[in-house]
Amino acid sequence: MKKNIVLIDLSLRFIKSINESKNVNIEFLVTDADHTKLVELKNLYNIKNIITRAELNDITAQKVSNIDYKIIEQFQASQLNSEHDQDRWSSDFNLKQYHYFNALSFWISVFTKNNISAVLLDGFAHGANYDSLALDVAKTYGIPGYVIENHMMRY
Repeated sequence: MKKNIVLIDLSLRFIKSINESKNVNIEFLVTDADHTKLVELKNLYNIKNIITRAELNDITAQKVSNIDYKIIEQFQASQLNSEHDQDRWSSDFNLKQYHYFNALSFWISVFTKNNISAVLLDGFAHGANYDSLALDVAKTYGIPGYVIENHMMRY
């Protein structure tokens, strides 16, 4: 039986080799691809859930939240990372919290409603809602996360 993973592959460097595996199914893909490339990816790899980094805030805003104070306390460090990452383009504290809580609710839903076995991140974790938050939520639910950075590659 194939294991479902979340693949965070902004540059699409690993998608082909992971897709060729007989043991892994890419259940969620987070990427930076443009619209044309997204259509090609859906057709080529048959991935149901493809999210672009730019669309994450729009997608997560449409979800229903089940966050309580216990969860908020549990992810305080993640919230700080998210807000610091968002400092790059916004100084609106309320908007940053809104995006963070929506993304937190989204990732909790992903890991509780889908049978995800691992998260694989190509590149550095930026503290963003699309990468670090996914890894933090996965860790809380006992799901392993793997970060493959460029300096780890051997030629």
